[in-house]
Amino acid sequence: MGMGIGMPLVLLLLQEERYVLYHRIMLACLDVLHHAASGNQHMDDDLLSIMEFLQIIFDSASPAALRRMICHGNGNGNGNGNEIGKEAEQTALHPMEAHLLQCLQTFMWSNAATNQSNTRSGTGTGNSHNAFILELMRMALHISRIRDGKDVLFQAYFAAIVLGVDMERSRSYYTQLKDDLKLEGNDESRTDLDWYIHLWKTLYLVMDDKEKTREDLDAKGISDIMAGREVVYLQNVLDILALSKSKATSKPNVFVLELLLVKFMGHLFDPFRIGQNGIGSDDGRVAMELQALMVLSGLAAKGTDPMGLYNGNAKVDPAEPIDLTEDSDDDDDDDDGNGDVAMEESISFRSVTTSSNPVTTSRTNQQSASKKLRRQDLQTMHKLDHLYKVKLSQAQKETVEWLQKQSLVKASNLCKVAKDLGGGEIISHLIPTVFDSKHGIEVQKTFCVILSMAMQNCTGVTPRDCAMSPLLSKLAFHPTFLETLWNCAKNQLSSVEGVIKAGGCSGGMIADALVKTYSSIVCFCDLFSHHLMALDDEEFLLSFTNLNPNGKSRSQILAADVVAMMRSLLYELYWSKPVVSMDYDFPSCQDSIVKFHRARLLLSGTKVWNSLHIRWSRLLRTAKFCDEESWWFPHLITRHQDESGAMDPSVAAMNVAMDEAENDSVDSAMELDDNIQSNAAGENEDLASSFKDPKMARILVSIPHALPFDRRAKLFSSLLAADIIKTQDESAAMRDMMLNMQRGIEGAEYSGRERVRIRRDELYNDSLDQLSVLGRRLKKKVQVTFVSKHGNEEAGVDGGGLFKEFLDDLIKDAFDPEAMRDGTLGPLFIESPLRTLAINTSIRPTSASLAHYQFLGRVLGKAVYESILVDPQFCLPFLNQLLGQHNTIDDLKNLDPTYYKHLRSLRTMSEEEIKDLDLTFELTVATENGSSQTVELIPGGSSIPVSKGNAIRYVHLVAHRRLNKETAIQTNAFLHGFRDLIPASWVRLFSPYELQKVISGDDAIQGFDVKGLKSVMLYGGGYHPSQPAIQWLWQVIEEMTAEQKNKFLKFVTSCSRQPLLGFGALVPLPCIQQVRLRDDEQSMDERHLRLPTSATCMHLLKLPNYRSKEILRSKLLYAVEAGAGFELS
Repeated sequence: MGMGIGMPLVLLLLQEERYVLYHRIMLACLDVLHHAASGNQHMDDDLLSIMEFLQIIFDSASPAALRRMICHGNGNGNGNGNEIGKEAEQTALHPMEAHLLQCLQTFMWSNAATNQSNTRSGTGTGNSHNAFILELMRMALHISRIRDGKDVLFQAYFAAIVLGVDMERSRSYYTQLKDDLKLEGNDESRTDLDWYIHLWKTLYLVMDDKEKTREDLDAKGISDIMAGREVVYLQNVLDILALSKSKATSKPNVFVLELLLVKFMGHLFDPFRIGQNGIGSDDGRVAMELQALMVLSGLAAKGTDPMGLYNGNAKVDPAEPIDLTEDSDDDDDDDDGNGDVAMEESISFRSVTTSSNPVTTSRTNQQSASKKLRRQDLQTMHKLDHLYKVKLSQAQKETVEWLQKQSLVKASNLCKVAKDLGGGEIISHLIPTVFDSKHGIEVQKTFCVILSMAMQNCTGVTPRDCAMSPLLSKLAFHPTFLETLWNCAKNQLSSVEGVIKAGGCSGGMIADALVKTYSSIVCFCDLFSHHLMALDDEEFLLSFTNLNPNGKSRSQILAADVVAMMRSLLYELYWSKPVVSMDYDFPSCQDSIVKFHRARLLLSGTKVWNSLHIRWSRLLRTAKFCDEESWWFPHLITRHQDESGAMDPSVAAMNVAMDEAENDSVDSAMELDDNIQSNAAGENEDLASSFKDPKMARILVSIPHALPFDRRAKLFSSLLAADIIKTQDESAAMRDMMLNMQRGIEGAEYSGRERVRIRRDELYNDSLDQLSVLGRRLKKKVQVTFVSKHGNEEAGVDGGGLFKEFLDDLIKDAFDPEAMRDGTLGPLFIESPLRTLAINTSIRPTSASLAHYQFLGRVLGKAVYESILVDPQFCLPFLNQLLGQHNTIDDLKNLDPTYYKHLRSLRTMSEEEIKDLDLTFELTVATENGSSQTVELIPGGSSIPVSKGNAIRYVHLVAHRRLNKETAIQTNAFLHGFRDLIPASWVRLFSPYELQKVISGDDAIQGFDVKGLKSVMLYGGGYHPSQPAIQWLWQVIEEMTAEQKNKFLKFVTSCSRQPLLGFGALVPLPCIQQVRLRDDEQSMDERHLRLPTSATCMHLLKLPNYRSKEILRSKLLYAVEAGAGFELS
């Protein structure tokens, strides 16, 4: 197609206004050029003719005709393209532009190496290519003049400049483009000129590294020039970095460009700049593209494909708004004591002011100081976490709606940058440069702010929510980044605290320092939490503690140091200056910006602190990497008054809602952890509403280990006491009985208690039959009548002590690992290799067997409800399930250490060693009749061999099967019964080993604390601590074995274990009453002397005044070891 043919054809088509045909011909020409470029085809005569034809069109057509040709594809007129849709003409990227850019980018990336080679060798092909690029560039200039297509024009200029493979050619392109822009002659063109000058300087800097040019470049200066085009500039700087990895250009100074990129992005995403101007505001300084980039980067960091949102192939998970006013209280719920803290901003927000009027500031501070925190201000962490997600979800929804209105090219470019940033490609590439020792701390602070922005969707209180995040996975396991980030965060925190104490900076400088510090710590918390998820306990101890054979950790990060730093921060965020709900509103001023970042730190800090405490609790008995005191908040350790604890019993009895049954169908095969997680949020809200102080409620629900165990045990006891007032209030039953008697109703009975009649030789079966039908009525007082093996009712009235004895004996029998049930049913719990109790997995879960498990859960719940300590010692995985926690492979060693050792060894075996084992993704399990069966770990697992590549997955699946799935149905039944009496949220006040202490007492105490009992003992009937008989008694008790001490304790209190809160918690207090022996009795033979007796409901020991210590010992040991009931008397 030569000039002679091309010109008449063009004129003919223009005269006939065949714009549709024009449009299609132009697209076809650009398609041919694109395919030629993709195939590295040289510019032969045919391609040059096509190029010439396009040039004729652009040069000959009037602006109106060219507009119709170009925009025809998006017109909304009569089909001939004569009427153009205004919205489409102004905003959409038309197919013509898309094809033009496609050609430019294809030539730039695909032919750059060939172009460079030809240019250096002096051949003409390179010149033809460059000439062709310039012609395409001029076409883009035409389009930009018609439709203000600055993005298209910029892409064209960028392509031309990059293809200048030497500085001389780059200068010639730069000069030509500058002259083109000068021809426009208006203010906008001059702005464009400044824009391209900065781009050229960037390229010049990379390719030539002139010191003078470097001085001219600064992030703010570039941002000022690039206002409104920041994202495009950022994208192309990233393209330059990508191009630098290929052989298409001479060796660039990537190091300098990366520093420039960090500074520019830091200025671009400066929280104060964004917050004060407002995302999408009319200011023009912060364009909607920036919000889109921030939001899309956050979504990409969590694994969402930004382009999928544009195409409709992916969706943003909606977060339903929550009502934060539903728990509002009266002024009675204001903080007590140290809790009466004014609403304050942060570590030192006293120094951070946003008003220039001192009078206004003073008045504001006075109002803030007079305001007391209300319950709706201090929501639980679950609600705050949900509130944060709601705010993100709202921004994401707005962004996606905006994105879907943009052109394909604009959306593609934006999504590409967001994916590179949120996916970790950019961040990980910049780490070596940013943390190079030659650069100052400011570059690192800026980088952390950028990273914090990209990780906004990874903030939360649960590590598993972001387990699949590509950004976290890429950075959390970077060889050195985590350590570097930890040191950076520590240094920033130390620095900002020093500046605040010195008071030498303005409020704005302190606010900026706080935001950067919070950003660094948030990034570390999120990444470290993610890192911990992949480590087993052995790797953790080697990496982050000194508790290993080398005596020194592999990492600079010590877990104990992290605990110490986070304790200091969380104490402030939870207690001294707590984060409130409104802090999660999107920031709009300096004050709210600092609060928002501080509120994020509360979520991420809680996550890492709880992750470490779970690890600490599991390692407590083998490798304690920090002291227990390291977890306690200051000023909350020795507060003996429980004013901030549970409400008054009458109030709490109304407020505390008991759990509904987790799952009415105990035959459900759903895994335990899924069942438990479903109601955890509601249970925690119930627990929070039970405490007067909302700050204390937040701590107890989210990080209960911040208080010492004894304080939590007292609070737990107060919860039980409050509920007991409601369930065991006998006054109403007494009134009903009296009223019925007055009405002459025969057989009127007192119904305030449940009565059971138990045969001692059928203890378990009678209890199962009579107690199972009570359900939640088991919370009421139960009056027991024992029947001896001879069929006689034992003498005595149950005043409470007899029931304690009954429950103690019942639980010993019920949890006996040797006991058989129903003649054929094996023991419900068996002894693990660690001599702790675990559910017997060989028992098939039938309705009959599950009824037994539910009964056992109910009687254990009754023991806890009545504060009766019992014997069973459970394995750690079962205790985790009682708390609603998910068991991991590390918990397997607390069930079967040998099995755990062999299973873990697969992770370090070679490919050949694993192959020799001939394993597949299936597992052999025992059955009730002693045989075995094979179950698949995954669908089709029997045909999937275990290899080096999938061994880790196999290990975790086996552990999950053993710890969570095999016993899920039985455990659900047990929990169904246990939670009839004890809400799940109440026991979550404790760690697994602490829960065992709540059930069985402190095993560290052998027997019981004799000094503790002696200190609260009362004396009656003439006894006094100074008398010989009393002194002999304490000496005899001290000399007893641990087993004898337990029997003595049961003899006096009906419980063989000392109270969880000490003997001072007994009501009434224990007492020794003298039984006077007559003179003739004193002279009787020792064998005929009275035995000591007791009234267990009154904790009363009736001790005769024996004449010698030997007689006292003999009689006392005989009495406590007899093991008989009331018949002994």
